[in-house]
Amino acid sequence: MTGSRGGVEPVDDDRYRVRFGKPIEAEVALMYFGFYPDVRLFWKDGRVVSVVAPSRIYEQILADFAGDDTDSPDASERINRAVLDDQE
Repeated sequence: MTGSRGGVEPVDDDRYRVRFGKPIEAEVALMYFGFYPDVRLFWKDGRVVSVVAPSRIYEQILADFAGDDTDSPDASERINRAVLDDQE
């Protein structure tokens, strides 16, 4: 995972993957994403590297992290920053 970049990509018509620039600790991932229904956490070496969520949940995640600015092109980057900053 060295040199990878965070971002968001569609998995299919109904799901999105949020990739983290750096793997995040389990407790941080569970704190941020553990309560959303139908969200899958993907692990590598004991850390979460990405989450996959249905479109409706992804939209809620963006709203939770971006406030009223969900149309901003950097809204998905805020997810990465918030999560990664919290584990430092």
